[in-house]
Order: sequence, then structure tokens, then C-alpha cells
Amino acid sequence: AATALIFANRHLGCHLSRRQLIAFATPYGADIPCFLYGRASRACGIGEKLVPYPAELPEQPVLLAWPGAGLSTARVFTHFDRHHAPQPKRRPSLTVPDRVDTMRRDLPRIGHNDLESSACNLSKPLRELLAFLRSQAPAAWMSGSGTACVALPENRDHACELADRLRRQGLAAWTHVGRLLESHPLQVETDTGT
Repeated sequence: AATALIFANRHLGCHLSRRQLIAFATPYGADIPCFLYGRASRACGIGEKLVPYPAELPEQPVLLAWPGAGLSTARVFTHFDRHHAPQPKRRPSLTVPDRVDTMRRDLPRIGHNDLESSACNLSKPLRELLAFLRSQAPAAWMSGSGTACVALPENRDHACELADRLRRQGLAAWTHVGRLLESHPLQVETDTGT
């Protein structure tokens, strides 16, 4: 969605700023703004308030894997609220206003997601995929509210081997080996205050 918006903005001559594109796209999906932001970032709000990621990204390749079954974001958050609330009368907040997201409290360490426990309780395929990735790669975690997962294998050959094993063993319906990028290939031109 973000790439289509960037392309349309550029090739239809709309000349919308990054901030305007993010404001337009946010109601359609909380993950779109991070791609419109155009670089590694930390998120606040529902994902539309972004600041540059404060550390260097790992240099090893990235392996993306999807187990073939999804989860409702609302269902994952409901489970999280019911089972991980610190006080029964108070709902936990994954993102504290005016602060970095708490889903990755340990920033700049990459790869922690507080929603994993809830999502894994709701999805056996996700639980099995994550367990395999963690047994094979130095770092692995669930992306967003699931069920796609990210792993940082030691090198590209290892990433390709893991992708092949995941498909052969039926643990992933889809995989992709790539690398983390500092910026989106079609990055939106910056303007003041974006």
C-alpha cells in the first residue's frame, strides 16, 4: 500500500508531503505509515508517530516467514489485555504517549515483541515456526500482531537453507530472504516537520 501511494504521489504529480501521505494512509492500516516514513524507525501512537531508529541495523540477512495461517489483530490484543494486564481494572498500554513503543522496551536491541506470547497461545503454527527459527538463528521474533516472523540468520547461505527447510517441513507457507534497509527504495522526499 505504501509503495503504491508513493508511486501515485510521484507519478500523478500530487506532491503530497510524507506527513500528508501518512495522515491519509493511517486509517487504512497502522503498518502503512512505517513504510511511508521511509527508513528504520520507532513507532508511537498506533504506528503513525515515527522517529528514526536510534541504532545501526544488523548487517546479516533477514529471513521472513509466514506459517500459512493468520490471526485477527483484535483477537491478539484482546488476549493480551486479558492475560497480561498488570492490574485487573487497568488495561495495559503497549505504547505510552510521547515515549518510544513499549513493544520493544529494550531499544536499541532489535527483535522483542510483547504480543508474541498471546499470539503463540492462539496459533500453534506460529508457535512451531518461532520455535524452529529460534533454534536455528541468533535472533527471531514475530512481526506486529502476527503471524509473520523475522529471523536474522548468520549469513545469506544459512538464511536460504532455513527458508528451504521451513517450506519442506511445512512450517512456512511463504518465505523471503533479503536484508534490512536503512531507507525505502522509493523514499518519499522529506519536507520540514515530517
